[in-house]
Amino acid sequence: MSESKSRKTGERRIRSLLSQFMRAFLDDEGGQGVIEYILLLSVTVVGAGLLARGILKALDGGVLKLGGQLEKDLKTGRAPLSVYQN
Repeated sequence: MSESKSRKTGERRIRSLLSQFMRAFLDDEGGQGVIEYILLLSVTVVGAGLLARGILKALDGGVLKLGGQLEKDLKTGRAPLSVYQN
């Protein structure tokens, strides 16, 4: 068998297998469960992203406040009395 002929036979075989796979996939109702899991995962990822954004914003504000206080203390050479209290 020539190389060109065997290549065409292989391509037809691959197309046939892909066609069978797609038909089976579309007929299978188990795909609905996969879609539900994907939607659930996407909602979870978006929620986690929004939560992380809020936490980072709060941390950023706290760090900026701390940095401002530290800068003030370093410029004046003294810290407020509350720093020394336990």
